[in-house]
Amino acid sequence: MGSYNFIIKQAAVALALAIPATMTAQYTINGRVIDSNGDTCPATVYHIYSAADQPEHPLANYVTDMDGVFSFTLDKPGEYTVTFEYLGMKDLTVPVVVTADKSAYELGDMVMQPDETMLSEVTVSVRKRLVVSDGANLQYNVSEDPVAKSSTVLEMLRKVPMVTVDGQDNIRVNGNTDFRIYLNGRPNPMFDSEPQRVLKAMPANTIKRIEVLTEPGAKYDAEGTGGILNIVTEESASATSDGYSGSLTASVASNQLSGSGFIRGKVRNVTASASLTYANSRPLARSGSSQTTTEYLNDDINHLLTEDGYVKRDNAYDFTQGNMALSWEPNANNLFTVNADVQHIAGEQLIYSTTTMESRNGTPQWSFKTDTDGGINTTSLTANVSYQHSFNRPDHTLVGSFQYNLKHFRLKVFQDKYDYMGMDMADNTTLQDMNTNNNEYTTQIDYHNRLSDKHTVEAGAKVLLTDNRNESWLLAGANRNSLAESENNYIDMKQYRNIGAAYGSYTGTFGKVTAVAGLRYEYTHLGVDFYSAGREDFSSRLNDIVPNASLSYSFSPMSVLRVAYNMRISRPTIEQLNPYQLSLTQNTVRQGNPDLTSQRSNNVSLGYSSYAGNFSYSLRLEYANISDLISEYSYLKDGIIYQTSMNIGRKQETSLNAFINWNITPRMAANINGTVAYSDFDVKPMNLYNSGWRGDFNANWSYTMPWNMRVNAYGGLASNQPNLQGNYGGWHYYGLGLSQDFLKDKSLTLSAYATNVLEKRTYWSYTTKTDDTRTTGKYGRQSWSVGVSLTWNFGNLRQDVKRVNSTIDNDDSVKSENKGGGLL
Repeated sequence: MGSYNFIIKQAAVALALAIPATMTAQYTINGRVIDSNGDTCPATVYHIYSAADQPEHPLANYVTDMDGVFSFTLDKPGEYTVTFEYLGMKDLTVPVVVTADKSAYELGDMVMQPDETMLSEVTVSVRKRLVVSDGANLQYNVSEDPVAKSSTVLEMLRKVPMVTVDGQDNIRVNGNTDFRIYLNGRPNPMFDSEPQRVLKAMPANTIKRIEVLTEPGAKYDAEGTGGILNIVTEESASATSDGYSGSLTASVASNQLSGSGFIRGKVRNVTASASLTYANSRPLARSGSSQTTTEYLNDDINHLLTEDGYVKRDNAYDFTQGNMALSWEPNANNLFTVNADVQHIAGEQLIYSTTTMESRNGTPQWSFKTDTDGGINTTSLTANVSYQHSFNRPDHTLVGSFQYNLKHFRLKVFQDKYDYMGMDMADNTTLQDMNTNNNEYTTQIDYHNRLSDKHTVEAGAKVLLTDNRNESWLLAGANRNSLAESENNYIDMKQYRNIGAAYGSYTGTFGKVTAVAGLRYEYTHLGVDFYSAGREDFSSRLNDIVPNASLSYSFSPMSVLRVAYNMRISRPTIEQLNPYQLSLTQNTVRQGNPDLTSQRSNNVSLGYSSYAGNFSYSLRLEYANISDLISEYSYLKDGIIYQTSMNIGRKQETSLNAFINWNITPRMAANINGTVAYSDFDVKPMNLYNSGWRGDFNANWSYTMPWNMRVNAYGGLASNQPNLQGNYGGWHYYGLGLSQDFLKDKSLTLSAYATNVLEKRTYWSYTTKTDDTRTTGKYGRQSWSVGVSLTWNFGNLRQDVKRVNSTIDNDDSVKSENKGGGLL
């Protein structure tokens, strides 16, 4: 505890002493770099020259941030030029005249044009990098990937560095299942429960990029040990002229039909956009298989339990999403925005299974059959209003926001059991029914001030109020027409989670060295009120102080060495807390633990990034230590395997991640990303230990043919991954994508792709061991897919609705554990 307090005190001293008492007079120049489509150009290199000097003698060299924003200072008036360099774009040189009577200059948006190379009388436009990283955060430009035209967002996540998606669609960020998903910088309740279902339904052609934030910093909520995935469907660029533009896309694939439309327009100082997306896999529902075996090590009679399943309809669903955004900029210093997002997803699954028990010598003891069918129905609404005031320059802002989230979730699962042999049981039916209604109200204020090119401060506060009602029933009867409520199997509960937070951070740049220090405080009052009898209410109050710090050294504008420390916390989910017993199989029950507390992760990383020229790479070495680990734990009681969660251990992991990008020619590029890690699990109170290596990599290769057809080949694989009581199996994928533009203005795009077409099914497995049992599972699914899409872009406006510089990010709102597989 003493060392922890020391860290807090040191961070507080750093914040207090970071801002110098006096500063000399300087002249500040601000702006942003975008391309001709209005998309930002992250990590653009720019050079500052005196107009009287030769171009080979720059006064300074800098790199913009990940949003293309730049800000620098000059010590004296005069005439200068600024030259911007970005891969695939023509160099842009801008004159700047600084006079003594003005201290701040706004250059606005610097629009860079494509660098066109004439080959065989065909114009080829070099495209922006597929992956961009600054050592702490990473962007995958989905709009630059031709496979995205007819793929889902979940399929695209397999190609994103630092993200893995296994054979059962379990998503991990930086090796962790505990992370948060945002939509355009804001939390969306649709991702709170089983987000892989939404991402599997969402067409990738509706998004522009995926951002991976492994070190979010003090500004972001402390929740999520793995970091944040931000799915961006809109840019924060401003339209420079009135007009309209839009797109229509239709896609047909072997596993999904989808269509989307988007339109935006600007009239004077008002910009608006709207989109609608629909996807349906019901007509093309896939089949799958599953086999789970449990060996009871100390029982010779009932020794081996086997459940063979056939999945007739594997995750059949339909998905609808609508979005509206509106911005009003009455003058250069004030901006009002309104955003609304509505989503609906309905899914179903049908499974036939046979359960058998054998003795140690293989003699059948008993068996029965089960038909399982069920569905989910989820509707969510997110509405956000924000106001931003700029104090005469864009990097000195005050933002106030309010957000309301509403989510309704319904789960219904029927199980018909019949053909009992060796058991004194009659045919019977059960219904598991869960109904959840969530409401969230968030108020947030953020202050950002770049005092000079050396000093930046940020501060803010947030209040989050939640009201989440959950009802669960278990009905039983001889058949579906005679179902009645089972005794003590009804739960009516309300979970509340009220959070107050405040943060402060400082960034200082001293020559080639950049230092960042931040501190965040979060107060949490959470608990559950049970309205049904037989269970006691509970509540808890938490106080968390979360520090972060980093130190970077720039060898050059595109070469940086960085060391960082950050703490993240993870509160238990509503499913982990809910004591409701959910029957997964004949002998397996899932039950929550209302006594769980938050876990803390302390992370130290050392990274080096080089993005100069056509060859770029980054290396990142990280050590993570998670205390009070919330672990999945299985135990045997009365012949039933109970699965639950407990704060019973510690996880240590050392990992090395490498990313390499090579622009081989103006037409050809390739990149490889890989991670190798060693994990160690230690649960001393229960004498549980496990450790092991894991590794994964993915690769992309792209080539633009002389007639402007784009080809993309990709693939990846992962090894087994250890956990507390066993391991998860590895996975692999591969594919090819083609994309061709048509018409004079290239407004019509035809795309096609094929993934995993050399095998009918791919398989994923897991193993779990206890003192009394050993369980293995193997799942097979039709992961191959082929698809085509057609996109038409129209209109004359290329910029999106403006967004304020800060958005609400409810990492700490009530969420669900991110797990795939199983029934719905």
